[in-house]
Amino acid sequence: MRYLLRSIKYFFYLSFVLLLIILIFRLTGFIEGDVEYMFVHGYTSILYMALIVAAFAAIYPMLGYGKRNIRVTGENSEEKIINFMQSRHYILSDRTGENMTFRKTSLLDRIIKMGEDKVRFTKVFGGYSIEGITKDIVRLDSGLTQLFDSEGE
Repeated sequence: MRYLLRSIKYFFYLSFVLLLIILIFRLTGFIEGDVEYMFVHGYTSILYMALIVAAFAAIYPMLGYGKRNIRVTGENSEEKIINFMQSRHYILSDRTGENMTFRKTSLLDRIIKMGEDKVRFTKVFGGYSIEGITKDIVRLDSGLTQLFDSEGE
């Protein structure tokens, strides 16, 4: 269900960006105002663009979101993770047992990421599984690995 919702969000987001680009071109006079002159195949081109945007929106959640496992050692690991995430501008939004969910502190970041700014930490044997936007979890994984590896030395 989450995958479908992300796809729908990205369809509307990409459609908005495409519409904005076309509007800018129209207002600056680079293209004519009539759809038949704007695009080679007229209104059929709009259907083709919608299909291309739908294809990108359907594929992106598969590539843009992921999971990684981190090894966590030592005492007070949850507290260290919370402090680390706060230093990266995340706040703890939900805590269920040993599982934690963080959100970005900045409203602008939340808007840009269309509400998909959550990073979920799920307790697994020997550490945590991190789930979220791939770009973000790669950065967090690197920092957390360095944090916990430096303590073990």
